[in-house]
Amino acid sequence: MPDTAPRERILDAALRLFGRDGASAAPLRQIGAEAGLHNSSLFHHFRGKGAIHDALAERVIDAAAAHVATLAEEASPRLETLSRALGDLAEHLAGRPDEANFLASTLLSGNDSALAGARARAETALLEPLWKWIVRARDAGEIRSVRPQAATLQIMGLVLLEPAWGQPPGATGMRPAARARRRELDAWLRGSLTK
Repeated sequence: MPDTAPRERILDAALRLFGRDGASAAPLRQIGAEAGLHNSSLFHHFRGKGAIHDALAERVIDAAAAHVATLAEEASPRLETLSRALGDLAEHLAGRPDEANFLASTLLSGNDSALAGARARAETALLEPLWKWIVRARDAGEIRSVRPQAATLQIMGLVLLEPAWGQPPGATGMRPAARARRRELDAWLRGSLTK
């Protein structure tokens, strides 16, 4: 079985650099140096920066998506479920600003063809369950009438932007205010969505 430690070091280094500088700004040489590996070692584990980004997207997006998966499973949408799922995601990201920044920059990548696969994965895993929940909740009368796309983007912006850009680059660990942030998010959801 191959040694996975260098692969994880590469992904961790790329996450730090992508979170700080953006995916297109971090050259392979810099990723290798950050991981403590030579470029030949990088190519042993990944074909290029696109493959690193895709593997990182899988890891980060899947971890974030696990928090919103309950939205798709709920038969009858309740605001408490949305608040809990998004609060859990916000707390998860509070201690991982590089992951929040990676998710935000992936979702905002626009026409960057190198990031198209990761953007599609993030949209499907994070935005789609939220959007569908909003439609079901609105149609069931659980929340007021809102435009689902606009509400989805506002909510995801609230969840992602504070941990992504509200802490200094490289900060780690859950901020003491993470639970207060969860309460703020719940208050915003209730204020914006309650009939």
